[in-house]
Amino acid sequence: MPWESIGDCGDGQVPKETDWLVFELQMGIMYLKQVCGGPPKGYELVLMWHTHDYGDYPTIGISWEDSTRDAPWEYIQKCEIALSEFDSAVNWDKIKPEIVRERFAVEEREDDDPNE
Repeated sequence: MPWESIGDCGDGQVPKETDWLVFELQMGIMYLKQVCGGPPKGYELVLMWHTHDYGDYPTIGISWEDSTRDAPWEYIQKCEIALSEFDSAVNWDKIKPEIVRERFAVEEREDDDPNE
Protein backbone atom coordinates (compact mmCIF):
# COMPACT_ATOMS: atom_id res chain seq x y z
CA MET A 1 0.00 0.00 0.00
CA PRO A 2 1.65 3.29 -1.06
CA TRP A 3 1.83 6.19 1.37
CA GLU A 4 3.33 9.63 1.65
CA SER A 5 4.28 11.42 4.86
CA ILE A 6 2.62 14.74 5.72
CA GLY A 7 4.35 15.44 9.02
CA ASP A 8 3.73 15.46 12.73
CA CYS A 9 2.52 17.70 15.50
CA GLY A 10 2.82 17.83 19.25
CA ASP A 11 5.73 17.05 21.47
CA GLY A 12 4.93 13.64 22.93
CA GLN A 13 7.81 11.20 23.05
CA VAL A 14 7.90 7.45 22.50
CA PRO A 15 7.92 5.22 24.41
CA LYS A 16 7.04 7.05 27.64
CA GLU A 17 4.31 9.24 26.11
CA THR A 18 3.14 7.05 23.24
CA ASP A 19 -0.56 7.37 24.09
CA TRP A 20 -0.28 11.15 24.31
CA LEU A 21 1.68 11.35 21.05
CA VAL A 22 -0.92 9.25 19.24
CA PHE A 23 -3.64 11.54 20.64
CA GLU A 24 -1.78 14.65 19.40
CA LEU A 25 -1.48 13.17 15.92
CA GLN A 26 -5.15 12.15 15.88
CA MET A 27 -6.02 15.75 16.76
CA GLY A 28 -3.82 16.81 13.85
CA ILE A 29 -5.70 14.51 11.48
CA MET A 30 -9.05 15.90 12.66
CA TYR A 31 -7.75 19.43 12.14
CA LEU A 32 -6.56 18.62 8.62
CA LYS A 33 -9.98 17.26 7.73
CA GLN A 34 -11.60 20.47 9.00
CA VAL A 35 -9.22 22.82 7.19
CA CYS A 36 -8.36 20.91 4.02
CA GLY A 37 -11.41 18.70 3.78
CA GLY A 38 -11.25 14.97 3.46
CA PRO A 39 -8.64 13.46 1.17
CA PRO A 40 -9.51 12.72 -2.45
CA LYS A 41 -11.56 9.60 -3.10
CA GLY A 42 -9.42 6.48 -2.72
CA TYR A 43 -6.98 8.14 -0.30
CA GLU A 44 -6.96 8.15 3.50
CA LEU A 45 -5.31 10.27 6.17
CA VAL A 46 -3.65 7.83 8.56
CA LEU A 47 -1.32 7.52 11.49
CA MET A 48 1.76 5.83 10.06
CA TRP A 49 4.33 4.00 12.19
CA HIS A 50 7.97 4.06 11.13
CA THR A 51 10.70 1.71 12.30
CA HIS A 52 13.97 3.24 13.40
CA ASP A 53 17.07 1.89 15.16
CA TYR A 54 16.06 3.87 18.24
CA GLY A 55 12.45 2.67 18.20
CA ASP A 56 9.20 3.02 16.31
CA TYR A 57 7.51 6.39 15.97
CA PRO A 58 4.29 7.66 14.30
CA THR A 59 3.61 10.48 11.85
CA ILE A 60 0.61 11.65 9.86
CA GLY A 61 0.47 10.48 6.28
CA ILE A 62 -1.79 9.68 3.40
CA SER A 63 -2.21 6.17 2.03
CA TRP A 64 -4.00 4.58 -0.89
CA GLU A 65 -4.51 1.08 -2.24
CA ASP A 66 -4.11 1.56 -5.99
CA SER A 67 -0.34 1.54 -6.58
CA THR A 68 -0.87 2.78 -10.15
CA ARG A 69 -2.12 6.13 -8.79
CA ASP A 70 0.21 8.95 -7.82
CA ALA A 71 0.13 10.79 -4.51
CA PRO A 72 -2.32 13.74 -4.37
CA TRP A 73 0.47 16.33 -4.17
CA GLU A 74 -1.73 19.45 -4.07
CA TYR A 75 -3.73 18.04 -1.14
CA ILE A 76 -0.53 16.95 0.64
CA GLN A 77 0.96 20.44 0.29
CA LYS A 78 -2.16 22.03 1.76
CA CYS A 79 -2.06 19.54 4.63
CA GLU A 80 1.62 20.24 5.33
CA ILE A 81 0.92 23.97 5.60
CA ALA A 82 -2.18 23.47 7.77
CA LEU A 83 -0.43 20.97 10.07
CA SER A 84 2.48 23.34 10.58
CA GLU A 85 0.09 26.18 11.49
CA PHE A 86 -1.85 23.92 13.86
CA ASP A 87 1.29 22.66 15.58
CA SER A 88 2.69 26.15 16.09
CA ALA A 89 -0.64 27.46 17.44
CA VAL A 90 -1.06 24.86 20.20
CA ASN A 91 0.88 25.13 23.44
CA TRP A 92 1.34 21.37 23.79
CA ASP A 93 3.24 21.66 27.09
CA LYS A 94 0.37 23.54 28.69
CA ILE A 95 -2.27 20.93 27.81
CA LYS A 96 -0.30 17.74 28.59
CA PRO A 97 -2.45 15.50 30.80
CA GLU A 98 0.03 15.40 33.68
CA ILE A 99 0.22 19.22 33.73
CA VAL A 100 -3.56 19.61 33.82
CA ARG A 101 -3.91 16.86 36.46
CA GLU A 102 -1.32 18.66 38.56
CA ARG A 103 -3.46 21.78 38.32
CA PHE A 104 -6.48 19.75 39.55
CA ALA A 105 -4.47 18.73 42.60
CA VAL A 106 -3.41 22.33 43.32
CA GLU A 107 -7.01 23.54 43.07
CA GLU A 108 -8.18 20.68 45.33
CA ARG A 109 -5.61 21.64 47.96
CA GLU A 110 -6.68 25.27 47.69
CA ASP A 111 -10.34 24.26 48.10
CA ASP A 112 -9.47 22.19 51.18
CA ASP A 113 -7.48 25.02 52.80
CA PRO A 114 -8.89 25.36 56.35
CA ASN A 115 -7.55 28.92 56.62
CA GLU A 116 -10.12 30.27 54.19
